[in-house]
Amino acid sequence: MKNEVINTPTNKIRHTNYEDYTILFNTEDYTFEAYYKKEKFVECKLEGFYKNGEKAADFSDFAYCLVRQGYKKTNNSQISLAFFDEVPNINMWYEADKEPVYTILLKPSNYNVAVEVMKADGVEVKVSGVICHASEDKDDVFAISVGREVRDVRSGIGAAISTIDNAIYNRRLDRAVVVGEPKKTKLSYDKANGEYCFEAYADSENELEMGVKEDILAKEYHIKFNPINKNATFSKPPVGWMTWYAVKFDASEETVLENAKFQAEKLKDYGANTIWVDWEWYHKDIPAERTDGVNSLMCDPVMYPNGMKYVADKIRELGFVPSIWIGYVHEPGPNKYTEKYPEMVLAEYHTWCGYYFYDYTNPHYLNEYLPEALNQVHEWGYDAVKFDVLPSSMMVNDTYHDRMYDPTQTTYEAYRNMLKKTREVLGKDMYMLSCSGATQPSVLWASDIFDAARIGDDIFTWEENIKNLGRIQEFYPLHNIQLHVDADNVVIREEFNNIEQAKSRAVSISLLGLPFTFGDDFKVLDEERVDILRRALPIIDMHPMDLAPADFNTEDMLINLNIVKDYESYTVSGVFNLKETAEKRTVKLDEDLHLADGGYLVYDYFRNEFLGIFDKEIELDFVPYEVRVLAVRPYKAVPQVVSTSRHITQGAAEIKAMSYENGTIKLTSDLVKNDEYTVSVYIPDGYSITDQTGFSNVSRNGNILRLTFVPEETKEYSFTISFTK
Repeated sequence: MKNEVINTPTNKIRHTNYEDYTILFNTEDYTFEAYYKKEKFVECKLEGFYKNGEKAADFSDFAYCLVRQGYKKTNNSQISLAFFDEVPNINMWYEADKEPVYTILLKPSNYNVAVEVMKADGVEVKVSGVICHASEDKDDVFAISVGREVRDVRSGIGAAISTIDNAIYNRRLDRAVVVGEPKKTKLSYDKANGEYCFEAYADSENELEMGVKEDILAKEYHIKFNPINKNATFSKPPVGWMTWYAVKFDASEETVLENAKFQAEKLKDYGANTIWVDWEWYHKDIPAERTDGVNSLMCDPVMYPNGMKYVADKIRELGFVPSIWIGYVHEPGPNKYTEKYPEMVLAEYHTWCGYYFYDYTNPHYLNEYLPEALNQVHEWGYDAVKFDVLPSSMMVNDTYHDRMYDPTQTTYEAYRNMLKKTREVLGKDMYMLSCSGATQPSVLWASDIFDAARIGDDIFTWEENIKNLGRIQEFYPLHNIQLHVDADNVVIREEFNNIEQAKSRAVSISLLGLPFTFGDDFKVLDEERVDILRRALPIIDMHPMDLAPADFNTEDMLINLNIVKDYESYTVSGVFNLKETAEKRTVKLDEDLHLADGGYLVYDYFRNEFLGIFDKEIELDFVPYEVRVLAVRPYKAVPQVVSTSRHITQGAAEIKAMSYENGTIKLTSDLVKNDEYTVSVYIPDGYSITDQTGFSNVSRNGNILRLTFVPEETKEYSFTISFTK
């Protein structure tokens, strides 16, 4: 086939642009590159014409292709490829004396570049390509879905991709390259080259649009975007015990260290890494004024007789990060600064946390009191802070704005200036958690300054937990991109939960990779409830796969975790019954789990049951408040691991390497001392086990082989399981 290339600087490359978008088309191999603001964002190839998924024609099947830049009146805004069955006559206006069979248009516009097929009569052009992204760290880019109605909450580990993803996001830039539409674009990851690839189609009714979407989270949440600091005190979400929910105003040096010792013995090897001393270190009631000399610069000498540095030192000796609550925007009683500079106090406002609220703009507050209070945290040895009372102080500074030292500052501006000072004194890598509650401005106004934000009210009761699940879904798109979304303490004691509710609470945090804070006095938890905590730890580094809030629905709450490891790709789904009645539910592999066609092995973690091989849908029954945690793995028709006991992800937390070669599964897992480890293997009909190394017990029930081992140390262990057919 002859390509007639008209009016081009070379005989090979065509160039067209419109505002920020540019296309360079290669007439020799039907490839093109698209640029946004002079930065390449896709490399594409036109693959030919398709009908009903089958190839209908190659470009070489046609006698002639006329390549033109623009039409008479479009002023170089597109490139057209006109395909003819016979060689036409071309006039001086580069028009043919006959109609082409098909015409492909490559069109830059204000918003994107597009591929369109004209006069196609049900025929599509297939476009394949590579998505380019400006990132040196592969963990900073990942697949997301842009444009779908978000009902389930999706998280991802590694280069996770599902059938509804149509974009690659860069969390350093808050920017995505979007190709086509959800479910119409097929994304894949080329592990060898570290590239995200795609296949998509265009026809006469549906253009294939490709473009760059900037400031996604900044626009969605109306925030100042700043990427998360992975070099902060906690590079991953922190895990550990906190005083408030567990013991309230019975918190003391004794109770803190008692629970810290329990955590060191029972949970440290599973991933616990911090202890939080909450607000009781200088508060004694709700609300209460202190007249005994205790304030933000002086801890309660009765409850903490050896002082806060002593507590921090003891926490550190146990191998944990000392973390402390601060509320340096208010006081429960006078201190040396309020007595010297009474104008620092903007108003006496009686609320849950105390009486005296500071003026954000007062120079004595900003330059004397606040630095001393924050430096005291350093001197005591705490490496993370939870900054509370922010919503109340914002309200007071707004209500009494006319009294402020500098009322020309907006409340927003004054609030941010106060927190910039806080960050300056604490340092860029000190972990700062904003305790924002359910007040949206305090979550978002300084999300670029904090490392984490608590996003809900107190969650003792099940009803409070349900409300907080909605808050999680509202803010989850920010998690591990702008900051850590902190859903507050996980309370699982019998006072507030039956055992199914306790599992549900732990799963909702763990499957989303959120900070996990223990909200119970450990001595009131029986072994079964402590074990729920173990199965949810460690918290794994993961990212959201939708950057718009999910539509929270208590009828069918679903969390889908897509996992990609070097050795395996699979999905773990948390299917929740949040109601007090028994329920039944159908989970569709395509619509609900976003899986490609094929067969899948499904294993229920808490029921410890292999459910079978499914290709369409799974029928599930629920007892009240139950969560079904399902590992869904592509069926490979050879012996394969379907579940492990260590963690609810059933492999992602502890498996370091896994392979199946020459009839043998090789497995390396990071295990915890005395924690019995069970590996469940699906054996297809016709296979039988011939040998194994590393396990102490082996049993078989139908197609499921279970192998167990009790580690004597916390370390990595290797296993083999051999089969014959």
